[in-house]
Amino acid sequence: MQLPPTSVIESWPTPNYVNPETRGRLGMIVGLLLAVMVTITLAIRLYARKWLTQRFGLDDVFIMLAYLPATTYTIIGVITEEKFQWNRHTWDLEPELFVPGLQLILANQILFNLATSLTKLSILSLLYRLTSASGDRKMTIAVLVSIAVVSLNCFVFILVSIYQCTPLSEFWELSSKPQNCIDQDAHLRAINLINTLTDWLVVLLPLKTALGLNLPARKIGIIIFLFGLGVLASSAGIARCYFAWMLTTSFDSVWDNWSSWFCSALELNIGIICASIPATKLFFSRYFPSVFETTFRQRSSMAIDWNIKLVTQSPSLPTFIDRSSSSSTFLPQHPPPPLSYPQRANLNKPLPPIVSDRHVDLEAQTVPENEFSSYPRPLKTSLPQRAGVRFSPCRNLPPSNSESQDRTTILIMYRADNESVPMHQYPAAPH
Repeated sequence: MQLPPTSVIESWPTPNYVNPETRGRLGMIVGLLLAVMVTITLAIRLYARKWLTQRFGLDDVFIMLAYLPATTYTIIGVITEEKFQWNRHTWDLEPELFVPGLQLILANQILFNLATSLTKLSILSLLYRLTSASGDRKMTIAVLVSIAVVSLNCFVFILVSIYQCTPLSEFWELSSKPQNCIDQDAHLRAINLINTLTDWLVVLLPLKTALGLNLPARKIGIIIFLFGLGVLASSAGIARCYFAWMLTTSFDSVWDNWSSWFCSALELNIGIICASIPATKLFFSRYFPSVFETTFRQRSSMAIDWNIKLVTQSPSLPTFIDRSSSSSTFLPQHPPPPLSYPQRANLNKPLPPIVSDRHVDLEAQTVPENEFSSYPRPLKTSLPQRAGVRFSPCRNLPPSNSESQDRTTILIMYRADNESVPMHQYPAAPH
């Protein structure tokens, strides 16, 4: 590192190593909090992808690889702030701490490029899978071009960071003489500007695909929330560009470098969280449904027995069969009263056949004498075992007029607590 001119050094205030002005412990608190949040979010994502959906893909591999340099970058920044006093002004930093601090700064340059590039590749890999499945050829080509640009940017800037000085030790050695290094200010501006542009590219690229989907309002709100997180991470990248520009114009490099690290840590960790949130949906919907679900089931005062299986469903009448017990048939203990004669009910709608492999023999019952039958007749039959109402065509009933020839007999079966299973036959009211 080349020292500032002598005139600048002489203009600095007297060093204060006892109680200097510092940034406080904001970096340590925020950095550790971000590291914990990223670790939990990524663990939930990998669990959901590996064991719940069993669709572990290339985007999960990239996000795992991005987690390692991103977390290391955050922890190194915390160590640099706490142990090497890089939260002070340059003139208040103890001289023996310059060299180890600059070595950690060089390591963080490489880690930042690697982490941000791998995070973008994870998002682009997921987007490529979606666009390929939807058949959007133009968007697929755009995603492939973006993957190539991000990969090339990562490779070039890591290579330049490693060989920016020859030998590399001149990067952290303090010298007032010219050094065999590239223009580090131009390198710093270029790397931050290109990374910020690719951040916005990755955030805005899926916008067309997301808006083209026919989704309900709830899912559109989730997409807007995710895009908001992406914009927040990209905005942190803009702030990082500003502080990087300050580094190239100010001689208080230690003070300004803390601000650049803080914005970079926010960008990296929020980016990983934003890329992992969609994959955690199944985990929260399964283990925390009351927190995750936004739709509520309609409550009813009517008790429902979920052991009753729906057999047929028609516009006129659904039919259920009880599966809760194999020894007896579930029948309502208090059947509704039959329709009175003056009440007209339209029961002449066709119903699908009801088939059951379980049967129960009903004792012969005598149909009481009524206006439709002038003589009692026994009924001995074997009917399917079911609960509720059964409709069957009524035969051998004398029609009262020409308009009421189509009739229906209602067989209502019910069982009391200590009674057998009687069967009553009621004719339907004429039309």
